[in-house]
Amino acid sequence: MTDLVEQSFELAAQRAGDITDSVYDAYFAACPAAQELLGHADAHMRGRMLEDVLGLIMTPTDEVDPSYVAWEVENHVAGYSVHADMYKPLFTALRDVVANSLAGDFDNATAVAWQQRLDSLTNRFESAAEQHTPPL
Repeated sequence: MTDLVEQSFELAAQRAGDITDSVYDAYFAACPAAQELLGHADAHMRGRMLEDVLGLIMTPTDEVDPSYVAWEVENHVAGYSVHADMYKPLFTALRDVVANSLAGDFDNATAVAWQQRLDSLTNRFESAAEQHTPPL
């Protein structure tokens, strides 16, 4: 069975090319605090970060290594002051940009596949972030 999330990425790449700027524009609109944290990041760094996110989202969540999620969260929480609520808007921005580039080809089955993937990843990242959030 073809993974609908992966298939939608392939089609979006054919139609829209590099979506990096569009994803970050949507992300910063939804999460202005992230724009402040990423003010130092140049286009290359943002591209590398998005590449990591793409890899995570294109991987079925049951195949995502929990230790990798914990490591990513620990680095971002400790090193960059990322908050647990900053992950979902990034994942959602990516989905929305892909959906917009596909227009009518982003059908209900694809939307459901994306939502399941995003919900699972968001839960994993938020849980890992809560474990790394220092007490007040």
